[in-house]
Amino acid sequence: MNALSFFAGLAVLDHNSKNKDKLALKRETQEGVEIRYLVNEKRFPPGLRPAFAVKAGYLLLASSPEAVRRFAATPGPAAPGKGSPLLRLSLRHLARFLKDRKEGVAELLSGKHGLPKEATAEWLNGMLSGLDLFDTLEVRQHSRDGRVAWVARLRPWLPKP
Repeated sequence: MNALSFFAGLAVLDHNSKNKDKLALKRETQEGVEIRYLVNEKRFPPGLRPAFAVKAGYLLLASSPEAVRRFAATPGPAAPGKGSPLLRLSLRHLARFLKDRKEGVAELLSGKHGLPKEATAEWLNGMLSGLDLFDTLEVRQHSRDGRVAWVARLRPWLPKP
């Protein structure tokens, strides 16, 4: 959630530095769930306020805070089959790729967003530490009874004995 908030904040800063119609990242709490959402009445169609939150153990990306409120995680039977893969990402390889290019990535991020290079390098080191804990991220789509579900699996990295 913190990483997503950081990137959303960077997107807001980038947009606002280039456009007259300002984008805002707001937050609200619903039943103990913190929701962050974007607001731009000139660019977004009516009712669209892109939102994200962690609710009932799920990272939700939604069209509005109201959609997050309506989400109810109810346990049900597993969908038959394995579903269709949408994304498979090796976080170990991504971390290695970023580590090999750490100075350039930090310089790019600090220059593009006008952030101090030290703060950007510190954030990047924290992100790399987090990536080192995981092996893969996989997102699959399951369809059944006119419903579609996306399931994300984050597999931890376990050293080989």
